Amino acid sequence: MRFINVSEGEKLGDLAINFDQIKYARRMGGGLDLYFGGDTDEKLTLEGTAATQVWREIVEKLGRS
Repeated sequence: MRFINVSEGEKLGDLAINFDQIKYARRMGGGLDLYFGGDTDEKLTLEGTAATQVWREIVEKLGRS
């Protein structure tokens, strides 16, 4: 498993997102929607610096795959 660590501040606190569980990511404006596969079809929306941080890590990890 590969994790993306991000601090979302007071709203969500610190997050560890399992990169391997991300089924689809959509970046629009300042927000990032993450859709997860597996047993559930859950969605997580990040905004601001947290969205930018996670998006950069996704792009970097895909480049190394």
